[in-house]
Amino acid sequence: MKHLILFTIGPVQSFIAQARKTQDLYAGSSLLSALVRKAIEVIGEKHLIFPKKGESMPNRFLAEVPETETTALKAFGQRIENVVRNEWHRIAGESLKGINSKPKGFDEQIANHLEIFWVIDSEGDDYASTISNLEKQLAGIKNVRPFRQFRWQEGIVGERGRKCNLDGQRNVQFYQSRSNSPINLEGSPLYTTPGAVDPKQKYQENVLARGEGLSAVSFLKRHYETNTFKSTAEIALLDALNSLEKDTVGRIYLKEYKSQIFNEFNAQLLYKNGLSERSLDDPGMTFKNGYTLEKAIQKRDALERKSGLKFQKYYAVFTFDGDDMGKWLSGEFLKDKKQLNVFQIQLAQCLSEFSKAARQRLDEGSGQTIYAGGDDFIGFLNLNHLLHVMKDIRILFREKVDIPLSGFKTKEISFSMGICVAHYKEPLTLVLQEARNSQKKAKDLDEKNAFAISVVKGSGESHRTALPFGANEKNIERLSTLTNALIQEDFSNNFIKTLRLEFERVLDFQDDPAAFQEVFKCELKRLLHRAANKHWSKERKKQESEKMTDLMMPLFGFRQTENFFQVLHISDFFQRELDVPQKQNKETTQTT
Repeated sequence: MKHLILFTIGPVQSFIAQARKTQDLYAGSSLLSALVRKAIEVIGEKHLIFPKKGESMPNRFLAEVPETETTALKAFGQRIENVVRNEWHRIAGESLKGINSKPKGFDEQIANHLEIFWVIDSEGDDYASTISNLEKQLAGIKNVRPFRQFRWQEGIVGERGRKCNLDGQRNVQFYQSRSNSPINLEGSPLYTTPGAVDPKQKYQENVLARGEGLSAVSFLKRHYETNTFKSTAEIALLDALNSLEKDTVGRIYLKEYKSQIFNEFNAQLLYKNGLSERSLDDPGMTFKNGYTLEKAIQKRDALERKSGLKFQKYYAVFTFDGDDMGKWLSGEFLKDKKQLNVFQIQLAQCLSEFSKAARQRLDEGSGQTIYAGGDDFIGFLNLNHLLHVMKDIRILFREKVDIPLSGFKTKEISFSMGICVAHYKEPLTLVLQEARNSQKKAKDLDEKNAFAISVVKGSGESHRTALPFGANEKNIERLSTLTNALIQEDFSNNFIKTLRLEFERVLDFQDDPAAFQEVFKCELKRLLHRAANKHWSKERKKQESEKMTDLMMPLFGFRQTENFFQVLHISDFFQRELDVPQKQNKETTQTT
């Protein structure tokens, strides 16, 4: 008799999202993927049903139990779990290379982190029912998960002391002094247990920043992934840096700025504020050749001026997740549930191909992928490329996943997307949370299959909107067309403020929604006509304002006025912050 195993490793969201640097985020997702791949090695890839084995892996998988293991099912499941836990401890041990002594409590923090759950059941005659039972059993096991208290501090149950800067939950085990002076632990409220922190241990800055304290789990994660990942500042500056590297003169200016002034360089030093703040806050910041902060700022300003580029300060975190994937994997939307097993295997293959294509699209010069596990994705985007990538990824999903599986299903396979646009200095944990919140907001729309954008400005002001993708991604096109019209100065952005002032007092008017929408449309057209390019003829102003009104009103929906205003504000923000060819050409013409 055939048996199926459903295996899951956690925690996921908290472990990945607890990050101060992009490197932390990347390491967290890479580490979980590696542990899942280790579990699959025990089963054998040929027995894997969903997902397909790849570079990035979800935290769970479904597989057939090899026939050789069916006589001792519990022992087989426990063996997989033990292999994963042993690999976790091995990686933890690797992180201690170069450390004088293992901190007290290190092993306890490592041992108590992973949450591994699995369930095995016979397939029976009805495959779809077996899958449903596996899901129910796994959910039941998670609801009664065991709870373990830390007991490594003498006389204390739990942990007491300074908490990790990354996870905010566990005690600090590794600490880097803010200066080169030794750490004084005596009487310090930061460390309550002798031996928990080594006052003589020194760390490289890419491992621990000055004044940073990490738990054992966070230290493991910081050590795990050695591949370099772009910082938020590098993502924000990606287009500018690429343009400078492609231009002979720009490349020379950039090289001089990097090599002649600073002993250690990072992308934040391309910003005036970043340069000043970094110099004031970082005691390790030093200049070469007698340069002062004032001279460095002058050189920075000259670089930006001569390049003719805008050094953007905003970037985007980009996430998406398949809609109703649990229902798809249980066969709820299939024409014939008897085809469920075949569908799952083909869905895994299609998602794997899509994942590779999506990663390639993002990494080819638009940003950098953190995690691409099929229907689940997270990455960083340069702001100039955001709207283009949103549309391209959505098209790729339809071409690689939905269309190839059309013979199995009764409805479209879709995903919902969440985006957070933020200043490069905004705490990364908050940006990630906002991106996830946006994704949830998109999924809250009636049919899902939507995107939500949140813009968090450096001033603290924010804008949020959620829209369905629409047929052929039409709503992304509408947002892009409006933004380009503002960039090209086809329309002044004054109409946005005026329209809001006129209608925000009557947003609660409910008597006749259809009449309200018609009035709104007429006033939008009138204000667009007034805001149209002053060099246009009367006839062209009339035509273009009518065209733009017809383009924008589908974004209004039926009495979703506030959401519509948020679309306008976000589009206005984009036209101010983007550094695209249309804008560069416009500014060059005006300067000339």
